[in-house]
Amino acid sequence: TIELQSPIEGLRQIAAEQFVKAANPRLVLFDKADGGARFVESTAFEMGRRGKQLALNTQAHGWSATHALLKFDGLRFLLEDLGSKHGTYVDGVRLKPRVAVEIQPHTAIRLGNLKALFVADFDSRGRRFDSELETQALAWLRRSCDITDRAVADAKRKAPLCRLTQVEVLVEEHWVDPEDWVEALQETRTLMVFRKALPLFLRGLPWIQLVSWGLGVILIVFLTNLLALRLLL
Repeated sequence: TIELQSPIEGLRQIAAEQFVKAANPRLVLFDKADGGARFVESTAFEMGRRGKQLALNTQAHGWSATHALLKFDGLRFLLEDLGSKHGTYVDGVRLKPRVAVEIQPHTAIRLGNLKALFVADFDSRGRRFDSELETQALAWLRRSCDITDRAVADAKRKAPLCRLTQVEVLVEEHWVDPEDWVEALQETRTLMVFRKALPLFLRGLPWIQLVSWGLGVILIVFLTNLLALRLLL
C-alpha cells in the first residue's frame, strides 16, 4: 500500500527542510582519523557503521550498525539512540534507547567512543548564538588549555572558508575537546551574568581583577569580624 501525505503534512515537511537548510546544522567530529565537520542536510540524519547519512565502518569508535539518529521535527533538533551497544551521550549523560531528546547548538555529544560537537547557525527558535559569549569563552579556554596563538589565528582564517566558526575549526583540528568547550561556555555565561549585576563603572574591568577585588573584600570583612570577636572576648 502507498501512504498518501496530507497537504498540511507536506507543507510541514517542506518548512522543516527549509529551516534545516537555513540553520546549517553540523556535527564536528573530534577524532584524528575521522575528524571534521559533517553537515546535516536532511531532517533525518542516521549515523552508524552502516548509517544512511553518516557511515563510519570502524570498530575503534564502538558504533553499532545503526547507532543514532539526529533529526529536526519541525520544532526542535532531536537526538535519539537507536539501541546501540555502546550508547549515545549528551553532555555526559547516556540516552535511553529509542527516546529522543532535544539538543541545542553547542552541545557535546558522544557516539560510542567518538566525541562530537553539535552546532547550528541558530537554534530551533531562530535565535543566533551569542557572539560575545563565544568570544569570551574562547578567551577563557585559551587561558586554561594549551592552544597556541598560531592555531587560533589559523582557525580564524579557515573558519569562513569552511562555513564553520573559529571554535569548530579548533575542534576538528583536535585543539579543543567538545566537552571542554561546553564547560568553557558554562563558566563564561556565569561570569557574564555576574558582570551584568555589577555597577557600570566596574563592568569594564578584567574578570581576573574583579575576582581579585572580590576576594580582597571578603578577606577584609573576615579579618574585621575576627578582630571584633577578639575585642569582645
